[in-house]
Amino acid sequence: MDRLSVVFLTNGGIGAYQREVIKSLSEDQDVKMHVVVEKTGRKEDNLIREFFRLYSDHGLYSFTYVYNFVRSKLENNSDTSQDLGLDVPIHSVDDIHSETSVQLIKELNPDLGIIYGHRIIQPKVFE
Repeated sequence: MDRLSVVFLTNGGIGAYQREVIKSLSEDQDVKMHVVVEKTGRKEDNLIREFFRLYSDHGLYSFTYVYNFVRSKLENNSDTSQDLGLDVPIHSVDDIHSETSVQLIKELNPDLGIIYGHRIIQPKVFE
């Protein structure tokens, strides 16, 4: 039996929740996983949201504490498989709708596409 080819589309980096979904799927021997990440210029906003998702039940934090968390993540955060502890190819693109990105997804020939935390995807990406 052939492995199920899955392309995971997300934007703005790979946060804790995305990482867990990717890791879970990639550990399945019947799944061949690829990740396509659209870079955004608002990575700081995504990190601030990630901070509050992870720590929202631990009380209030000072601006300095949140700022230092975001700065440290920006300085140390790169979306590579090795840095994220994943054994999955990660493809970084500037625009998911560009011809280069559409061609990449076609070459990956997915059986299934998972869109996680992404804006609306134009039909040409799936054609």
